[in-house]
Amino acid sequence: MTQGLPSQRPCPYCGELILAEAIRCKHCKSDLTEVAPPVVETDHKQCPFCSELILVSAIKCKHCGTDLRAELLNASEGQTPDAIIIRRLADHKKISGAVWAVIGILQIVTGLAAVFVEPMGFFIIFPGILSLTTAAERFVMAKAIRARLAQVPRSHEGMGQLILLAASNLFCGGVIGAFWVAFDFYVRDQVLKNVHLFTEQAANTTTQ
Repeated sequence: MTQGLPSQRPCPYCGELILAEAIRCKHCKSDLTEVAPPVVETDHKQCPFCSELILVSAIKCKHCGTDLRAELLNASEGQTPDAIIIRRLADHKKISGAVWAVIGILQIVTGLAAVFVEPMGFFIIFPGILSLTTAAERFVMAKAIRARLAQVPRSHEGMGQLILLAASNLFCGGVIGAFWVAFDFYVRDQVLKNVHLFTEQAANTTTQ
């Protein structure tokens, strides 16, 4: 005699079927010991971040793991998924600019102090100037992303500036700066994944 299948229930976060006694979703990895509203929808939509199909009522993407509760709130306030991505990319650029500004100031101060002890300390000032220049560029780029200018993706196609930034920081002992370049590479990747958002037609759609 064949035993019946184990009872199942929808994950309260991503809506996918899981075992009734599960305490962690095998799809979105959410902790199921926390209370969350049940998901009963069967219609699907695209995740605004990874574009994979998820249930309409999902509050967490089972593919990329993004918490969608804030995005659902933004949608209820009239913000489109494209507008949310643009805002997030611009915020990432501002964060990058602020961090590079701090790193640059610290490098220049350290370099000036080192000059009095060792003339070679002057070389620490160079990555500091480069970091401050990068910081200024990040703040300008944040505004360009907000405006959805068509040249934004083109300015992210090359990797020369990021490689120079990483190399100068490593050569002069700026380990934190070298590691922070990885964040810039991540933002660059996200911009290039969303090239379609930086067109004249797309910008007009957002402002309507």
